[in-house]
Amino acid sequence: MFTLVLGSELLSFVELQVQIAEQYRLVMEHRNTRDEFNKQTSALIQESKQLREERLKLTERAKKEQSKRDEMNSKVREYKERRKELTEAINKAREKLNGLRQARNELEDNSPTKIPTKRLMKELKDSEWRIQTTVMSLEKERELVDKIAKLETQLEEKKTVNNKINEFQSKVIEEATAIEALKAQLELAHQNVIEYAKKAQEHHDQMEKLFLEAKDRNKQADELYEQFLKLKKLADEEHSKCVEIYGKIDVLKKDLNDLKKNEKEEKQRRRDVKLQEKEKEAVQKLKEKRKKLTMEEFRILVEKGLI
Repeated sequence: MFTLVLGSELLSFVELQVQIAEQYRLVMEHRNTRDEFNKQTSALIQESKQLREERLKLTERAKKEQSKRDEMNSKVREYKERRKELTEAINKAREKLNGLRQARNELEDNSPTKIPTKRLMKELKDSEWRIQTTVMSLEKERELVDKIAKLETQLEEKKTVNNKINEFQSKVIEEATAIEALKAQLELAHQNVIEYAKKAQEHHDQMEKLFLEAKDRNKQADELYEQFLKLKKLADEEHSKCVEIYGKIDVLKKDLNDLKKNEKEEKQRRRDVKLQEKEKEAVQKLKEKRKKLTMEEFRILVEKGLI
């Protein structure tokens, strides 16, 4: 049996086949391991993709909550501004009301007489009745006429002042009513501030919760990606081992082919030697004519052009 020198070892045809078979076994082993790693990496990629899709959905929901929160905060600012405007309007109205009350009170304080109107009218009627029904001296009559004139003047002045006081009082009531209406609007604006601030906080809390969930999904996806990189490295290492072993197989196959070639060449050399011997023997027979040529010997001599 032929052998091949490999390094310092002599490898036979069978040994080479055994080694090639062993290398193929190792390839299958590493390939299966590589495929298992690749299978795991595919699962990790799929899971990571799903987590990132969830993160995107959570982020979109969080942004919607953020938009709603901003919308509510805009309402809060709007009603705060409205509340500020109403507070200023109420303060101005109160200043105006105080001014009206002060003007009314000054009119009351500066009234020409403190005597009530009914009393003045009664005195006027009594005086007019006396001057019409009572006989008195000329001097007494003049005094009574002067008193009547004075009472009429006082009543007229009293009427003028009362009209102005009543006018101011109407304005006081009107302004006070307007203030109450403004206060009602102020309370409504204040309630709206509270309501929209509460809603803004609810949307803000939901937004933060969703952003945290999205961040958690992203963290999980990153962790899976790290695992993917590790497994991919292991799969690549297994693949490199397969490539390396295939290189060894190629070398062993080349050695095997060389061995087969050498064996074939040796067989051919032996056939050629044998053929030469037969040719020599046939030529000798032909020269001596002492023995009959065999069919093989005859064919050899024909092929050689010797007959």
